[in-house]
This record gives sequence, C-alpha cells and structure tokens, in this order.
Amino acid sequence: MSEIIFQNCEMIYMSMGRGGGCFLVSESETAAEYSYYSYDLDSPEHRNEARLCDGLIAIDKAALPEADIHIRIKRGKNGKKRRIEKRIAVDTDLDRLIAEKRIRISNTSNVWRKLPDGTDIIASSLCRKIFRLYQENGELPQKVYYDI
Repeated sequence: MSEIIFQNCEMIYMSMGRGGGCFLVSESETAAEYSYYSYDLDSPEHRNEARLCDGLIAIDKAALPEADIHIRIKRGKNGKKRRIEKRIAVDTDLDRLIAEKRIRISNTSNVWRKLPDGTDIIASSLCRKIFRLYQENGELPQKVYYDI
C-alpha cells in the first residue's frame, strides 16, 4: 500500500462575498450601542467598498445572558489539585428580544437581505456573535466581523 504524505497543506477559507462588521460606539451600565455595516460583493449597489457604518444595533444589557460556568477539580502530575473553570455559551432567543425591543436595530443603507420582520440578516448574525463572545469572555467585544 502506498503512503500519502501531505506537505505544506493549508485550509483554504472561501467566502461567498457577503458579510458585515460592527464597532462598539458607546456603553453605559444599562445599554450598549454598535455601529454596523453590511456588504454584498456580488451586487454593485451593495458592495459598500468604503465599509460605511450607518446602521445601529442597540442592546439592553439586561438582555445579555450569562454563560453556564462548569467548575471541576483536576489533579495535576505533581499531585496538587487545581480548579478548572469553563464557560459554556447558552442559546439566546434573539427574535424574542428584538420583538420585545430589548435589541433595537436600525438597518444600514446597504441591506441586501432582510428577515421577515424587516431586520437586516447581517445585523441579526452580528447580534448572535456579540452574545456568544460576551458569554465566552464576560465582556462586550469592541468589534465583531461576520463573513458568509
């Protein structure tokens, strides 16, 4: 049987040319606001090559879920015990939070696809990513990118 050897193999990431990003603009004890943009490279009117951030995502901080924290004690090779803490992200019902106005989205001018409620699909995806990163790190991210 012949042996196959792989050298210098790299995983190639290919995007569909659609996505967006957001940046934390302001944060208070009760709310956080992100300025966001979206783009679609296949559509000349939605290319947004300048990455114009004219959309807004406002999040009520009370809506941010806390991660499940799993703690276990592990014995090391030297016999000493140490505490291992792992944060597990929980799913969040973003549609409900948007309907309750705990997440408010003002669409960007480069919306190329909307959800049935009229919300930009990229803004919804960015919110999902913000919530996951918040649960993993315990603080709101300064910037988030999402590419399809």
